[in-house]
Amino acid sequence: MIFSTLPTRLLFGALLLAGCSDAPTFVPGGAAGGPRGAITGSIVFTGPAPCTRNGTVIGAAIVFAFHEDALPPPEGLATEPAGIAVVTGDQLFRGSSLEFSSSGAALCPSPTASFVSTSSPFALAPLEAGTYQLRGFFDRDGDFNPAFSLFNLPTRGDVAGGAVENPVDALAGAIPHYRSIALGAPSADGTLAIPETGARIDGVSVNLGLSLPNERPMFHVGGVLEGAKGNGELQAIVVPSDYELNSFDTNDPTGTEASLIRLTLAAGFPASEAAAGKAMPYSLPLNDASFAITREDANRDGKRDAADHVPESTVIPSLAPLALMTRLADGSSLVTATPVVFMQGLTLLDSLTATALSKPDLATKRASLVIALRPAAICIDPHHPERPATLLVSHETDGNGKPLIPDPEGTLATLAKRLGRKVELAYGCLRQGNYAMNLVYETGQAWTVPNEAGTCATSEAPSADGLRCGGRARLASQAQMLQVGAPRDPAYCAAHPTPPACAE
Repeated sequence: MIFSTLPTRLLFGALLLAGCSDAPTFVPGGAAGGPRGAITGSIVFTGPAPCTRNGTVIGAAIVFAFHEDALPPPEGLATEPAGIAVVTGDQLFRGSSLEFSSSGAALCPSPTASFVSTSSPFALAPLEAGTYQLRGFFDRDGDFNPAFSLFNLPTRGDVAGGAVENPVDALAGAIPHYRSIALGAPSADGTLAIPETGARIDGVSVNLGLSLPNERPMFHVGGVLEGAKGNGELQAIVVPSDYELNSFDTNDPTGTEASLIRLTLAAGFPASEAAAGKAMPYSLPLNDASFAITREDANRDGKRDAADHVPESTVIPSLAPLALMTRLADGSSLVTATPVVFMQGLTLLDSLTATALSKPDLATKRASLVIALRPAAICIDPHHPERPATLLVSHETDGNGKPLIPDPEGTLATLAKRLGRKVELAYGCLRQGNYAMNLVYETGQAWTVPNEAGTCATSEAPSADGLRCGGRARLASQAQMLQVGAPRDPAYCAAHPTPPACAE
């Protein structure tokens, strides 16, 4: 995983933390917040020559700091970095020999025509005490905008990386091993704290050199398969909070698959919205949209083999892109709720049987994929890493009395390793509310629905027919969401309520 999503509420002010300035190590006496820390170093870029226009370099290098106990998907559940630094393209490539058009038009060299090696200082500040990992990328096409989920992640051709201990191997395709950067001094209880004089870690190298071959996994919901009764409306797909599987049996994959609520996700936008999606203000690369489907290196050992399976079954491999359904804050279609409640979908290669038979070297592109929804969710408080996460399963058994978690101890251990904290098991009804749907590649490139393309901001008057937000097209497919709704059996939820860790 190389970088991650940013929330729409991330302020433009973060862009002021440019790497060319000296990093403060503390807030001056009397200022709110007390002392702070900083991480400084150099961005080391080795990659295709940048694009230029009107005598300047297009794009910028962006560096994110993530708390090690709150990493972004697919390794964790963090939805925002602890800090962000931006180094302009002109600063990063200062002194490099670049091509410029005599007419002032944009000039973008072929990604394979010429490579440039350069470096520039960066600074991340102010930061709280903690252990951090740094990820970053160079926005080669200049479309990064941290305030909008449509534009806050790298696209095809951007150059990614981070502060890694194995940069050569990572560029060759190995799993990157991110450097752990401890900021602050140890306290009596072993935790880190910023001393009164502040704290500063210097000399950190952020290596950018991996050109991304794929676009983000843009999608819309194309259909709901059997298992979701009464789901004819794709704008609001309803999952009952007492969601129950009729059959969960590895010896009966057909019956198990039929029990699951399954979403067909189609790459790109519907044909009726494609022209608007490619036009301003979106300008999205929708031509020949597809999903790159691979075996996920689930245990992060650098190999894709039989050990890379889903937590609850050793016979079902874990495939990318990963599907995460995250509960939205009440009254919002864009902001994630706290505590984080998410349902992880099961990415299928056509069917459960075909998925089980897929090879570790799977690498294929498809115009659509199927996501099966588990009757379970994980609830986690990202702001309190000392608190255990909760694995909430709606029923202890399927309709035939077979346990849904055959190996609770092993499943919880697998989840704890991935989440970086203890995980407790609970049975009860799922947390009701609206959920966003996310597809995430192992690179961290992701797409979320609903997003701004389907939502009118408060400053944009919606048209009477719902097709426009102010002066732009509103794309209904990008407003689709999942709902965990009322139970089919209210008595069951009365006897098995949602636990407090998920219902706060």
